[in-house]
Amino acid sequence: MKQRELCVFPLIMCCALFVFACATTEPVSGTIEASEPVIDHEPKQTRNTSDYIQEYVNGMSLVELVGQLFIIDLRAPLTGEPFQELNPEITEIFKEFHPGGVILFGGNLRSPQQIRHFITDLQDLSATGLFVAIDEEGGPISRLNYSPLLSPGLMPSAGDIGATCDIRYAYTAGTLIARQLVSLGINMNNAPVADVLTNPDNPVIGKRSYGSDPELVGGMAAAFLDGLNAGGIIGVMKHFPGHGDTASDSHSGAVYVSQSAAGINKRELIPFSIGIHGGARAVMTGHITVPNVDKVPATFSRVFLEDILRQQLRFKGLVISDSLAMGAVTRYWSADKAAVEALKAGIDIILIPDDLQAAFKGVMSALERGELPEFLIREKVLRILRLKADYGILDKSTVFPDVQASFHFPEINEFRQEVLKARLP
Repeated sequence: MKQRELCVFPLIMCCALFVFACATTEPVSGTIEASEPVIDHEPKQTRNTSDYIQEYVNGMSLVELVGQLFIIDLRAPLTGEPFQELNPEITEIFKEFHPGGVILFGGNLRSPQQIRHFITDLQDLSATGLFVAIDEEGGPISRLNYSPLLSPGLMPSAGDIGATCDIRYAYTAGTLIARQLVSLGINMNNAPVADVLTNPDNPVIGKRSYGSDPELVGGMAAAFLDGLNAGGIIGVMKHFPGHGDTASDSHSGAVYVSQSAAGINKRELIPFSIGIHGGARAVMTGHITVPNVDKVPATFSRVFLEDILRQQLRFKGLVISDSLAMGAVTRYWSADKAAVEALKAGIDIILIPDDLQAAFKGVMSALERGELPEFLIREKVLRILRLKADYGILDKSTVFPDVQASFHFPEINEFRQEVLKARLP
C-alpha cells in the first residue's frame, strides 16, 4: 500500500475560514459564560521533564510497563456485574496486571460521593496514577445520567450543537462536562465524536455527530476539546478514521466503509486533521475497515495508524483503541492476538480487552519471542506517562474540589434549552 498524501495545511486554512464564517461575530444573547478552570491543568513544570519521565520508565518492571498499556472496565469476570467499590477482586487484578487506567460505565456509578470514594481508593491502590475514563458525550451518551442519584442534567447532543453553527456552544458544552467530571475525580473523557454523519442508515452515530459537513464537525470537535481542556479533562477524539458512513455497528460485527482513499481524505479525515492541529492529545480508533485503503480494521492497520495518523496528520499524542471486547474484534481475533496486533499496528493503549489475562499474557509472550520489541513498549509508555504528568495524574498531584459542594449544575438545563432555540432551520 502506497503512502497517500493528505492536503493537511490547505484543509486547515479552509476549515478556519469556514468556522469563522459559521460562528456569529456578536455574542449570542443569553449564552452561558464558560466558567474558570476547576483545576490547574497546566503541565507540571517542576516534575514533568524528559529526564524525570525517562527515569520513571527506567524504574518500572516489564510487567508494570505492559500494564500501562491497558485501560480496563470494572465488573465481575463471571457475571459481568459492575463494581461500585473497591473489593478483593479489584485488588487482585491491580496486583497482577498493574493497569494504566480504568473506564467507568453507568453501572459503576451510584452517587457523587460513592464515585469519588471509589476513584480515590483506585488511585491509592495504584503505584502510578490512573487514567479514569468515561464516555460523556452529551445527548444520548451520558453515563452520569444513568443513576437517579446523579442526574446532573441532560446536555444537548452534538447534533443539536452542530445545528446552531456556532462553535461557542461546543466550547461551553466541553467546560460544563469538564466541571462535572473533575468534581468526581474523573480525568479523561472519550469525546468528542469527530465522525461526519453521511449515511442516513447509520445505526450507531446519529445525533452523536455534529453533522454532515466535515469542516463544521472539525470546528465543533476542536472547540469541545478546548472546553474540556480548560476544565482539566483529557479529551479523546473518536472514532478514527470515521464511523459516520457505516451501515452497521462495530459493537456487534465487522464494519466497512466503501470510500476511496481520496474520498476519506476529503471528508472523514478533515475533522481529525482540525482537532489534531488544534492540540488534541488523544485519538480513539474505530474498528472500521476501509478496503480501498487497507484490508484490516483501522485499529490493526499500520497504514491508518502510522502512515496516515502519525506521518500525514502529524499526530504525536496517544492512540487508544475502541473496546477490544466489541464484536468487530472478538468474532475474528482472540484476545491475545488482538492485543498484540493492535500494539504492533500503532495502538498505545488497549481499551477493555475481551479477556484481560489472555491479552496481558499474549503481550508478554510476544515480548519474549521478539514479535514485540521492548523499545516499542517503552516508547508507548513514555507517551502515556508524559500525558499523565501534564495533567497531574502521574504523581497524583491534582487537587479536586469537594464533591458535596460542587456536584450541582442547574445551568445545564438552561444551556440545553438555549442550544435548542439557537438551532438553524
